[in-house]
Amino acid sequence: MSVDSEPNLAADSRKGRRRRICVLAAALVVGVAAVVANHFLDGKGKLEQAVGAADRLEVAPTYPANAPPVLVMRGNAGIAQLVQRIELQGWRAVPPCKCLGDIEFRFYQGDRALAVVGLAHGNRLKWRHGPWGGDRVLTERSRRAVSVWLTERGCAAEPPDAGPHD
Repeated sequence: MSVDSEPNLAADSRKGRRRRICVLAAALVVGVAAVVANHFLDGKGKLEQAVGAADRLEVAPTYPANAPPVLVMRGNAGIAQLVQRIELQGWRAVPPCKCLGDIEFRFYQGDRALAVVGLAHGNRLKWRHGPWGGDRVLTERSRRAVSVWLTERGCAAEPPDAGPHD
């Protein structure tokens, strides 16, 4: 091997090392992004996953606590229609308002509660003990679609005697 080729080998070695570091860094960024997206960003996906097996839905006023439902649906098809109408704005939760919502959707599989999600101000969802870490705001189209879904079933989105709001 000539003396002239040794610097080229060292330079090639440094380029290869840099390339491997860049590939590993890119893989790390992609992996972290996937974890963040799964944990924080996909609010609707988490809701669909939690209530996908629901076979009963109760819609009830939030106030007073444990109010009897004004609507009880059985069977997954009607519940899926509601969930399909839910579209969330943005990629993250917003700070919660101080109320619990006007009405709540109680999702069950048999007698097991899957999720309780409040609807506040006609445009915010509040997943009680859920993974969102705050309120999620409905898109305008979704707000209208959920309101129509409720109205078609004889439920007011915001009952006149709803509890205190902020």
